[in-house]
Amino acid sequence: MQGNGIIVGLGICGVVFAATSSAAGLMSDFRTAYICLAAPRAMFVAQLIGQLMGAILTPLTFMIYYLTGQVNVPDGPYPAPFSTIYRGMAKIGTEGFSALPRYCGALMLAFFVGGMLICLVRDLLPKKYGRLVPSPMAMGLPFYIGAASAIDFWMGSIIMHIWEFINKESALELGSTVGAGLLVGDGLWSIP
Repeated sequence: MQGNGIIVGLGICGVVFAATSSAAGLMSDFRTAYICLAAPRAMFVAQLIGQLMGAILTPLTFMIYYLTGQVNVPDGPYPAPFSTIYRGMAKIGTEGFSALPRYCGALMLAFFVGGMLICLVRDLLPKKYGRLVPSPMAMGLPFYIGAASAIDFWMGSIIMHIWEFINKESALELGSTVGAGLLVGDGLWSIP
C-alpha cells in the first residue's frame, strides 16, 4: 500500500468499526430484551425505528459540528482525538512498527507487562486490600478518550463513595443509572 495506503486503511477501518459496533450494539440490545422478557418482534421494530432515526439525525448532527469550522482543530472545542489514534493505526498498518518513535515498542511492552502485573496483584490480594489497587483499564481510559472524562470519573467515584456511606443499598441499585446519566449530561455540553 504505497501513496494513499493510509487513506484506504482509514476507510476500511471506518467501515469495519461501524459494522462491528452496530452488530455488537444489536446483540447487546437483544440480550437485554431477552433478560427483560420483551418480545423479539417489538425489539426488532424498535431497532428499525432507531436505525432510521440515526440515518437522519447523525448527518445533521455532524453538520452542526462541521459548520463551526472547529472540528479537528488541536486547541479548538472539538479536537477529534480519535482521528489521530486511527491515523496512527493506519500508519502502523501500512508502514509497520518501524513507523513508531524510537522507544515506543519498549514502552508498549513495559506498560502491557505493568498492567498485567497490577491485575495479577489485584486478583491475588484478599478482597479487603484488592479493592484498593487501581484498575489499569480505568487508569488508561483518560489517555484514550481524553483527560476531561477522568475528572468526571473522579467526581463520580467520590459521589459514589459518599452515597455508599449514606445508603449502600440505593447506591448499589441506582449507581450505574445515575453515573450513565451524569456522563450523558456532560456530553450534552459539547453541542455548539
